[in-house]
Order: sequence, then structure tokens, then C-alpha cells
Amino acid sequence: MAASDWAGAVIVKPAVPEDVPWPAHTVWWERFTADERLSWNLLAGVAVNELEVVGEMGVIRHGMRGAMLSTAASRDPALRTTLRRLHADEQRHARWFMAWNRRACPWLHRPARPLAMLAAPVPLRAAGRFLAALPGAWIGGLWLAMALEEWSCAFADRLVSAPIGSLGPRDPTYLALHLAHRREELAHVAFDEDLLAAARRDVPPALRRVMPVAVRVVLEQAMRPRRAVPAATAAFAARHPRWAGAAAAIAADCRHVAESPAYWSSPGVRTSHERLELALHRWSHG
Repeated sequence: MAASDWAGAVIVKPAVPEDVPWPAHTVWWERFTADERLSWNLLAGVAVNELEVVGEMGVIRHGMRGAMLSTAASRDPALRTTLRRLHADEQRHARWFMAWNRRACPWLHRPARPLAMLAAPVPLRAAGRFLAALPGAWIGGLWLAMALEEWSCAFADRLVSAPIGSLGPRDPTYLALHLAHRREELAHVAFDEDLLAAARRDVPPALRRVMPVAVRVVLEQAMRPRRAVPAATAAFAARHPRWAGAAAAIAADCRHVAESPAYWSSPGVRTSHERLELALHRWSHG
């Protein structure tokens, strides 16, 4: 598939289950009109896609590039070929998600600004490049890649099973996009498991015990992108000016929701990393 498969008319149906938008868990939701709730639903769908893009083009790309330069890859030409193919897959997936986002919120996304809500500030990007350049950092990148890929597969499953809400049937192209992505990510997760198992032999035992702890801490932050809240709220207020005066209060309540364990245990966004946890256990105890 190409990015053009997800291009077309502007999206006018909800994208995600109704418990995914942060305001749905606040007192503001009852005050919004159906059109305003649809805007928040589409913004939530865009935020999920931007998280996918950050994973595909940032975490996973760095992990794959590091793996290509690893000792194991230098000894195995077939492994290098597979890594190049997976790297190309991730770039293609990112183009899919950005194409859909431009349909959902054409007023938000511009060609020069593919990430409207999760664009990392310059210091964070610089820190990421520094960490990615450290010896062995690619292994941590692969752990996070596996986590994001497993989460992506689970999210696609939830899109299939979630009931139709008050906004009506969800956009079929959003579901098709995430199912197409899921089909390829399942193979990527299996590859990550094999590559990490092989890399384990070259890592000192002490580091093998520490790395799972670090992965869980970073993952906790990566999967809860709080920095999307101000941008999403500002975009909503620009789209619906009657809420401009309340934007700061809405953002504060949404930020509280985004940091709440109750939100992250709700059916639409519940995170599952069963294969990751099993692999981490084997890594540190196997």
C-alpha cells in the first residue's frame, strides 16, 4: 500500500472509541456539541497516529539503524537485508499515518509540519540523537520499538471490538489503516524478539538486569504523550472559537486525565505488553 491509499475526501466520521479523547473524561464533554465532540475525536485519532509516526521514524528507525551496525549484523548478511527491509517498512507506515491525518484535520497539518501535536522540542531531539549514538543504545531502541509495535496491534484490535458510540459509525479508512499496519507489525514483533534474544549474548549480566527497569520507566513516559494536550486544545479552540476563553482550563483538565491511571485502564486505551514483559523476563533471568 502507498500513502495515496489513505488520501481522499476530508474525514467527517469519528475515528476512535469514545473513551479515547481526554475531554470525554471531564465535565466539559457534556457541554460540547456533537460537532465539537467529533473534532475532539478526530484530534485524538490524529494524536494516536502521531504517536505511531514518532515510533516509526524515531525510536524504531534509530533501533534498526543501530542494529544494522551491530556486531551480529556484520556477521550475517541476511540479517542486514532484513533490517533494511524493516527500516523501509517503518518509513512507509509513517507516510500512511501522515496521509490520513491530513485528511482528518487539513486545517492542522501542513507539508512542512507533519507532526502538529507531538513534534519534539529541539533539546529533546538533540538528547535523543545523543542517546542513540551511545554504544549499545540500539538495544534499548529495539525494546521500545517492540513495545510500540505490540501496542499498535492491540489498539487495532480494540478498534475492531469497540462498540459504536453516540457519534455514529467510525471512519472505515481509520480502521483499515490500523489493520493494514497491524498485519505487518505482528511480523516485526516476532523479529524483535529473535533479534533481542540474539543480542543478549553480547550484553554483560549486570546490564541485562538493569535494562528492563530502564525500559519500563521510559515506556511509561513514551506511551503517555502529555505534550500533545496543549497543542490539541489550542487546535480545538481555533476550530471552535467559542471555547477560546476556556482553553487553558480545558487543557488543565485534559492534562490531568492524560496522567491518570484510570484513563489508561479504560477499554479504548488500555495498554497491553504481554510479549514484551515475557521477553524482558527472559532477558534478565533467562
